[in-house]
Amino acid sequence: MRQVEIAGSYDELGLNYGRIVAEKELNWWWKQPTESALALVKECEREIAVHAPGLLEEIRGIADVCGSEYDLVLANMTVSYWELSACNVVAVSGNHCQNGKTIFARNHDWLDEDQEWVTCFRTHISTGIPHIGFGFADVGRSGGVNQEGLAISSAAIWYRNKPKPGLRSHLPTRWVLDTYSDTRDAVDYLKRIPHYEAVSFLIADKEGQIARVEAAPEG
Repeated sequence: MRQVEIAGSYDELGLNYGRIVAEKELNWWWKQPTESALALVKECEREIAVHAPGLLEEIRGIADVCGSEYDLVLANMTVSYWELSACNVVAVSGNHCQNGKTIFARNHDWLDEDQEWVTCFRTHISTGIPHIGFGFADVGRSGGVNQEGLAISSAAIWYRNKPKPGLRSHLPTRWVLDTYSDTRDAVDYLKRIPHYEAVSFLIADKEGQIARVEAAPEG
């Protein structure tokens, strides 16, 4: 699994990771969005600016280092993303475990040929909480645990409707890792933000508080 360690402000994180993307040619999957797709991207951008603003700074830093248009990187890291996976996530509270500690585990059910793109990120955000998270070549995280002992992971839910302006699952997962220390605050955040499509989040903290949040654009 690829290992990446980045540190600094959101802008600096983008510049640091952008150099890795450029050097390793991890931008091979970026595709120019259609005009209609870009319109949705810009609507999502407005929601991200409210609910996870630092990630836009990071994306801009990546675009600058890679010499790419900001909207191209924005589209591919927020909307134009891989097809839905069907990941398995489980949490068991400490009172059911012999050592008294909560177990949190994720199986990233994905195409075998794409395993080489899965990345372990060690992120030291100067204005937030350091975390270890997993994802692909973008600013989001599929799951992880931060220094405060809060773990979160997302799993796709089959969704019959069209996506709406909001945050796709990997973005709020990342923002929770950067920002929150306990399950209650993470749940409050996930309940108040607009979601791009259907997703299930599992959250657990060091106190053993576990919650599942099932979200969709409709609520």
